[in-house]
Amino acid sequence: MNSTVKEDPLINFFITEEIRKYITPKENRVGKMNLYGTDKVYNTIGHACVLYKKELEKYMDYDIGSYCDDDWNLAQKLMLNGCDPLPRRRCLTRASKEYQRPYSINESLWRLPDGRNVRWGNYQCRKFECLSSKNPKRGYSKCIGCFEMEKEKLKWVANSSVLVDFFISEVLAIKPGEVRIGLDYGIGTGTFAARMREQNVTIVSTALNLGGLLWIDRFFCNRQDLDNYMYMFLQLRYKKHKWVLSPKSKDEIYLSAVLEKPPRAI
Repeated sequence: MNSTVKEDPLINFFITEEIRKYITPKENRVGKMNLYGTDKVYNTIGHACVLYKKELEKYMDYDIGSYCDDDWNLAQKLMLNGCDPLPRRRCLTRASKEYQRPYSINESLWRLPDGRNVRWGNYQCRKFECLSSKNPKRGYSKCIGCFEMEKEKLKWVANSSVLVDFFISEVLAIKPGEVRIGLDYGIGTGTFAARMREQNVTIVSTALNLGGLLWIDRFFCNRQDLDNYMYMFLQLRYKKHKWVLSPKSKDEIYLSAVLEKPPRAI
């Protein structure tokens, strides 16, 4: 029986090896068709990425395991022009030189974060208080007032003269006792998530730092591939809190681990 192998033309469109590796389909670990009828996993990139080949190849040109370039502006340009999602990178992000432990969850809800935990290279300000709408020299025009807690505390709970403003209480009353999780997809500082937490509703927010722990639960692979996966995990340089290997079958093995993302200063 004759068979032909289909090759994705997008792979050869790019020159940078990291892009080519990322979009190359990866065979299933067990080498069989999954329940959706495919024997490979396909990583996705935004459809407009092909229109920004030069910029994307610059974004993906790095040394594996080293620090990523400070190219936030380039990433924003790509995403805003439709190259979203971006390919995942195998370089390490940097942290502030003066990283401080974050506040506890309850303390952090209505308190500005410590400005020392932010890399301010792309901003005129060097602390969150500087981003106040009262400061004409803040050099930042997005989400005006978002960092003024006296204003943020009033959102979704206090009277408003704007008809399009709903109260959290009236929205939750539509499905009393049924809403348990939600998604906050928009710019902001996490105020909505904080208010919903008071109502026992968990919000996944694009504005929240969801913590520095990576929990790997019963990841499994073929024994012969274990070293490759171990190399990939160790390349992250995370601190090991738990690391356990256990046989799954004659040819496969489990890994469960809890790793902590370290601060990476310049």
